[in-house]
Amino acid sequence: MASTNSSQALSGIPLVQRFTLRHLTLLIEFVNLFVNGYLTYTKATSASVVCIEGGAFNCDAVTNSIYSVIVGIPVAYLGLGLHIVVFLLLLLEPRIKFLREYSVLTLFGITLFGFAFHCYLTFASIVWIQALCIWCLSAHTLTGLSLITTSVRLYRQYFGARAA
Repeated sequence: MASTNSSQALSGIPLVQRFTLRHLTLLIEFVNLFVNGYLTYTKATSASVVCIEGGAFNCDAVTNSIYSVIVGIPVAYLGLGLHIVVFLLLLLEPRIKFLREYSVLTLFGITLFGFAFHCYLTFASIVWIQALCIWCLSAHTLTGLSLITTSVRLYRQYFGARAA
């Protein structure tokens, strides 16, 4: 009975006051904006990346490799752009009718692409550069977390469970 009362109490709370998977994804993306913003700043100013040095870690080797630029655009800029788009979609989702209907599917596609691209970059980092960057791995992990939360939201939306 205690769980029934707590679920009734929870259902009585307006949706905007509950912490949902959308809010969790917003939080993850906010942190990801910081990480990608830092990588973009270091790329734009040619500054050295603060990194754990030694062992397999060498951030400068990774961020200045041939794999850090695609079609003349630094991947740090692409990452920041991707996470700005995701963050804005999440912010605007409750306010725009089209986004209320299709944002979860759109976010899933964007985060899936971003995660797959991070997997490629991590593979290149390990196999070809033979060095790791803690900032890049953080961005990869955060994008993976965004993909997980968005996947759960998509599953709930299309398979009838309570949407988050």
